[in-house]
Amino acid sequence: MLRIVHHNCAGMDVHKKFIAVCIATTDFKGVTTYKKKRFATFNSDLIACRDWLLRHNCPEVCMESTGKYWIPIFNVLEGHLHVVVANPKYVRAIKGQKTDDKDAMWIADLFKFDIVPSSYIPVKQIRKLRELFRYRYKLVNERSSEKMRLQNALTVSNIALGSVLTDTFGKSASSIIDYLLSGQDFDPEYCKKLLLRRAKDKADDVVASIIDYEISNDQAIKMNLCREHADYLSSVIGRLDDAIVELSKPYDELVQLASDVPGITQTSARYIIAEIGPDMTVFKSAKHLCSWAGLPLRTTRAPAKRRAAVFPGLVLT
Repeated sequence: MLRIVHHNCAGMDVHKKFIAVCIATTDFKGVTTYKKKRFATFNSDLIACRDWLLRHNCPEVCMESTGKYWIPIFNVLEGHLHVVVANPKYVRAIKGQKTDDKDAMWIADLFKFDIVPSSYIPVKQIRKLRELFRYRYKLVNERSSEKMRLQNALTVSNIALGSVLTDTFGKSASSIIDYLLSGQDFDPEYCKKLLLRRAKDKADDVVASIIDYEISNDQAIKMNLCREHADYLSSVIGRLDDAIVELSKPYDELVQLASDVPGITQTSARYIIAEIGPDMTVFKSAKHLCSWAGLPLRTTRAPAKRRAAVFPGLVLT
């Protein structure tokens, strides 16, 4: 038999332009009464919603994590009420009985019995750090895409430089590409002089990969733009890294502890902390943490296509 745990709580049905709120108050006889109200999603209305809940002595709220729309509401309620953000699959209403007010009431009814598991929402400092790291991951992917576009342009121009030199954005490769894009007649000996010490052993192979190249006007434009964009992205990532280091200073001790593990850099350590937070008590066990991160331990042979993990950019370049 279900037992009422939260005698005065609220359910929220969240939308882009408005939220439907239902307060469920249960008396000592087990009879529940409901108060319903709608609010817009402007800041002033969200504050009014918070004050309305407090006036009715409602200390706890449950809402589903609908896109990004729950975040402004959480920001306003955080610190004033206990907010449970639930996965939509745990609060899905019965088909044919769905209206905004009924959905809010349904969420309140589920929550009062304490049968809605709360999603893990880290503290604000960790959320800020996570936001910057996820933006960094996007920028790193953008830069990698530009590198691939440059490599494609080189291939189309019959330049197999990528087969000889590891990084087509390295100093040696960049100097050679600058020389090729300058429009000068190809001089193999001058080309060899552009190579740095590490690449001089590959000088003959580098020249062989370039001979008879043909850079058309469109490919030259593409190469220049790809390199400019990649350089700009690198500068932005550098500035973002400085901001991340500054924001993560309260966790420097944990960063140092995690980076002592072989294969984990300080940047990777900060990324891990930004995703899972510093408090491991929120996870029931190590297996629960691995499952939450999308990295369950397997004893059987792993499938060919692995499911994307929460840390897709753990190897940060």
